[in-house]
Amino acid sequence: MSRHTLPLVLVLALTASAARAQYTPPGANLAGDTQTMKGFLATSISEARWTLGTVAVDPWIGIRDVSYIETTRDQAGNQTPADTSVTAGAGLRFYLPVGEETTWVAYVMPEYQWWNQLTERNQLNGRYGLGWFGRVGRTQVQALVSRVEDAAVFSREFEQKVNSASEVLALGLDFPLAGGLELFGAGSVKDLGYDRNSEDQPRIDRVNREERVVRAGLRYRTAGLGTFGVGYQEAEIRFDEPGSLRSNTDEALVIEATWNRPRYALSVDLARHDLVSDLGPESLSYDRWGGEVAATFRIAGPLELILGAERRLVYSFQNTWAWFEDESVEAGLRIAFNANVNLRLAVDDGRNEYFPFDVQDPLGLREDDFTQLSAVMTVKLLNRFTLVLGYAETQYDSNLPQGNRSVTNLRTSLQLGVGGGSPWG
Repeated sequence: MSRHTLPLVLVLALTASAARAQYTPPGANLAGDTQTMKGFLATSISEARWTLGTVAVDPWIGIRDVSYIETTRDQAGNQTPADTSVTAGAGLRFYLPVGEETTWVAYVMPEYQWWNQLTERNQLNGRYGLGWFGRVGRTQVQALVSRVEDAAVFSREFEQKVNSASEVLALGLDFPLAGGLELFGAGSVKDLGYDRNSEDQPRIDRVNREERVVRAGLRYRTAGLGTFGVGYQEAEIRFDEPGSLRSNTDEALVIEATWNRPRYALSVDLARHDLVSDLGPESLSYDRWGGEVAATFRIAGPLELILGAERRLVYSFQNTWAWFEDESVEAGLRIAFNANVNLRLAVDDGRNEYFPFDVQDPLGLREDDFTQLSAVMTVKLLNRFTLVLGYAETQYDSNLPQGNRSVTNLRTSLQLGVGGGSPWG
């Protein structure tokens, strides 16, 4: 990943993290581009803090997240309980190169989730994984098995942090052809479950599910500039709730592209969905383009313009709706004050369209328009610590009174290490 692309990826992750806790975008959980991952591993090994023989060891320690979330529901004239949560932990990541083409990776990163008032949600979480990256003949292969126990904002429908656990088995293959062409394939199985820590919580466990995704296609790689790929993706989503009408099968044409130049970068990941509920009526389907497009432009000196658009399908936990479409456009500026301090300012304008189980139900016709203002400051300290301070204010205007609300989200983190997650994400 080039130094021009990395800020774009970080910005997108910070901007959308509050609304992505239970969304699976096109290609999510799939092993990534092997060439990009090869460079990531080389950097991680070279920057690892310790060396034990042939094993590179990088410690991770930090306050990964301090959040304050407040939601106001205007139509009721009251405010839902606001609370502060802290996620902190420590762990190790291990990198074992075997020859020039193979690397084993393992990470053990336990952390504790603490709440000030919602103490029933306090618990030990963690991220654990084992991966293999190497070559079999001419084929680049990467495999990962992982378990992630985390607390994250559920979705725009319910903007509170909830505890969840996911187990993922992922495999990726790249087979080079001639002239920059390569065949790629990826597959994953993910088991996702949400914890209802009290009877006061909504029935978020209705969306506990298993996701099986496969993707294959053809990719063209230019010399140091970028990639373009087209392929086919199939997903089977099975919900744990017996007879759930949310269970579905999705077939999609996928288009992926990256383009990196000194003054601009472009990233595209799109899928033309053909999703049909397994047990629901014919009206319970989804036949649209989804995914995201993002670009950064270096305007002058330390100033970068950030533009993005995304559309994704998110599962609803309520009895009225199966899922909703979350789409938005974003414009922002990134200001690099120096090599260690940068500030991102952004505005998002979007819409959530809900898909009811019964199209004849007048209460099922729901659309929420929203506007979000956000600011994120990142500060690198002593070359090893990273401090992130974030603020977001979101206003929702719905055609249903209960959908009108405003959400304030304050977040910060302080971490030591190359990154905060696995080498695959």
